Amino acid sequence: MNPLIDVQNINFSIPTGHVFQKRKQVLHDISFQVEQGTSTAYLGTNGAGKTSTFRILCGLMKADSGRIIFDGHAMSGGLPAKRFGFMPEQPYFYKNLTPQ
Repeated sequence: MNPLIDVQNINFSIPTGHVFQKRKQVLHDISFQVEQGTSTAYLGTNGAGKTSTFRILCGLMKADSGRIIFDGHAMSGGLPAKRFGFMPEQPYFYKNLTPQ
C-alpha cells in the first residue's frame, strides 16, 4: 500500500547576513511517510525545523530540493488545501488572503 504522504530528502536553507549572503541550512535530508488512516506526531526540539517542514508541505515556502508525493502524485506547490491543513502555534493571517 502506498503512503498518503511521502516526503523524500527535503532540504531548505535561508539567507543570513547583510552584506555577505551566506545560507543557513534549516532542513537537511528530511524524509518520512504517513500512511492513510493513521495519526502521526512530528516531534522535535525548538528550532528543529518542524514549522518549516509544514510550511513547505502547505506550499507557503519552497524547498531547495527534495520531493513530496501526496496520494501517489508528485506535488510542486504544496499539498491540496482541501485535504491538508496546518495551524501553527502562533498563527499569522495575511491580510490579502481569504480562506477557501
